Amino acid sequence: IFLFRATPGTGQGYSYWAIDKLGFDQQFLGLLAQASSVLSLVGLLVFRKTIIERPVSFTLAWVVVAGTILYVPNIGLFYGLHEWLGVSARTLAFIDTTISAPLAQLLMVPMLILIARSAPPGAEATMFAIMASWMNLALSASELFTQYLNDVFQVTQADYSNLGQLMITVTVIGLLPLVALPLLRRYEGEAAQPH
Repeated sequence: IFLFRATPGTGQGYSYWAIDKLGFDQQFLGLLAQASSVLSLVGLLVFRKTIIERPVSFTLAWVVVAGTILYVPNIGLFYGLHEWLGVSARTLAFIDTTISAPLAQLLMVPMLILIARSAPPGAEATMFAIMASWMNLALSASELFTQYLNDVFQVTQADYSNLGQLMITVTVIGLLPLVALPLLRRYEGEAAQPH
């Protein structure tokens, strides 16, 4: 889960490009952000039973794979997919947001379940505080990795010609949490055994 939270994003380069090249304005970007927040909550409600009943490793695996697949339309926007499909960039961006928005929040519930199941009796609050600190550390790492990749690919407000390469790199890096799944599955197996 730490690896999932620590994966880098594209940073502000995507927003600069979307405003300059696609004609998105702050109002539309705000609408996408609001839609994403609302749909994240809806996703939690719709998938709550599956999330609670299935192992964390299962949820992590499908969130990572689905998130990777659902990020492809963003890459497609950069390379003109909307023109090829004959739809507006706003329409494609809105559809993509509606489909992919719930994924990020879906992983929070299994993390909380993992904390509750693994915490020694009476130490649940302490474990939650420790895990929250780890998640904050992961988010900070994500921001640092994002900035580093933007520097490497030289994506700035003035030049986002390498944004497509950055987006593809971020997508591939986003698959890295799958490498840790065997370790998580082993831990889940050990935790499920009676002591």
